[in-house]
Amino acid sequence: MFGLRKNRSPLTTARQVDIDLLLRRNVELISPEWVRQVDVVTDVKPWGLDSVQGQQRLEVAAGQVLQRLPAAVTRCELAIRSLEDLTFPSIYTPPQDGKAAVITLAGETLDDPLRTVIEVAYQYACHFWHQFTDGRELDLHPRTTNLFPICCGLGVLASDACFYDKNWTQAGWSGWSMSRAGYYNAAEIGYALALFCRTRHETRPPWISSLRLDSRVNFEKAQNYFAAQARNGNRLLFEAESIPSTRCDPRELADWLTSEDAVLAYASSLALVQRDDLPPLVAESALTAIRRGDRDLAPSATRVLGRLRTIEPEVESCLQRLITRGSAVMRAAAFESAEKLGMSLDPFQPQLVRLLKQPAVDPLPVLEIIRRQGKSFASMAPTICQMIGYSIRDQEEEWTRELVEGLEAIVDDPQASIEKHIRSPKLREQAFQQLQRQQSQHEAKDSLCEPEQLG
Repeated sequence: MFGLRKNRSPLTTARQVDIDLLLRRNVELISPEWVRQVDVVTDVKPWGLDSVQGQQRLEVAAGQVLQRLPAAVTRCELAIRSLEDLTFPSIYTPPQDGKAAVITLAGETLDDPLRTVIEVAYQYACHFWHQFTDGRELDLHPRTTNLFPICCGLGVLASDACFYDKNWTQAGWSGWSMSRAGYYNAAEIGYALALFCRTRHETRPPWISSLRLDSRVNFEKAQNYFAAQARNGNRLLFEAESIPSTRCDPRELADWLTSEDAVLAYASSLALVQRDDLPPLVAESALTAIRRGDRDLAPSATRVLGRLRTIEPEVESCLQRLITRGSAVMRAAAFESAEKLGMSLDPFQPQLVRLLKQPAVDPLPVLEIIRRQGKSFASMAPTICQMIGYSIRDQEEEWTRELVEGLEAIVDDPQASIEKHIRSPKLREQAFQQLQRQQSQHEAKDSLCEPEQLG
C-alpha cells in the first residue's frame, strides 16, 4: 500500500500538463534527432569564465551557449546595464526597425558565471521562439521558452541556477540572500529532465550524479511514475499519438474529460474552455470531472460549464452549490461560468465580497465580474473603498486603478462613497486624487472619440 505512493506523478496535474505539452512542442520544433545528439553540460568552470569579467565574460558565455543551440539560432548583440535600470536579471529585445536583436544582462548578474550562462541561455531561447513562432502568445511566454535550454543540454545548469542562497560580507556585517533564475523550480526541472531522457531513450545517464538533490529526487519519482503509467497501458501526453486540442471534436474531448487519467482529463478541459457553444453532452462529462475532486481538474471542468450552449437545471444547481459551499478556487470558477451562462448573481453578492478578499484567488477577475454587474452591485462599495485605502497604503498603484474603475462602475457618485467609507484623511485624499486623474483620462479619451462638429 505504501509503495503505491512512489508511482504518483511528482507534480500537480496542471504543472505536469504544462511541462508535458510545452516540452513536447520545444522538442518537435528543434527536432527529436537533434535533441538526442546534444551533449549535457554539468559545469561551466571549463569555459574559463572565472578569469574574465564584464563584457568579456558576457561574450565568452554567449559564445559557449550558442555552440550548444541549433544552428538556426542567429547571433544577438550583447549589452550590460545596471539592475536598477533593467529591473530584471536579463532581458531580450527583438529585432526592430532594421536593428539586430539584443540580449541585455544586469551588471549584477555578471558577477556570477553560472547566472550569466543561464540568463544568456534563457534570452537566446526567447530569440529562438521569436524566429520560429507561428504567432501563438504562449510561444513567447517563459513557460515555453525556459524549457528550450533543457532540450539543448543545459538542464543541469538551469537546475543549479534556479534557486540558491549566497553568503555575503560587507563592512563588518555578514548574511545570506536567496535568489532564483528562470520560471521553473528545481523539482519541475527534475521532471522536465526525465522527459528529456525519454526523448533520448535514456534511463540513468551519467550526468544524473551532477544534478542537485531536489531535482534528482523528482527525476527519480518521474521515472517511477512513467513506469507505472506504462504498466497501466497509459501514454504520457508528452509522447501520445493523439492529444486533446481545440482542433478536436467536442465529443472526443468530452470522452477524454472523463478519463481515469487526470492528466488527460485536465488537458481536455483546457481545450474545451477555449471553445464556445459546447453541446449538452459535454455537461455530463464536466460534472463527472468536478465530482472527482482533483484540485486542478475540478476548477477547470467548472469553467467548461460556462461554455455550454444551454444551461440545464443540473448545471445551474451545481454552480449554485459551488458558489455557496465550494473552496475559494472553485467559487471563482463557478462565478465565471455562472456569469457566462447568464445566471443572476444578485443573490450571491455576499459570496463575491468574501471572494474578493480571499488571498487564494486572483482578485482581478473577481473585480471584473463585479464591475460588469453595474449599479445593481452598489452594496459592494464599502468593501471596494476599504480595499482602495489598503492598496494606496501599500503603494499598489495598478490595483488601486482597477479598484477605482470598479467603484465607478457600481455607484453613481464614487466621490461620495470614498468620503463615506475611507476613514483615514490622508488615504481618502489620495483616493480622491486617483479618482480625479482617472476621470480626467476618461474625459480626454471621450473627447478624442467625439466627431467634429461641422458648420
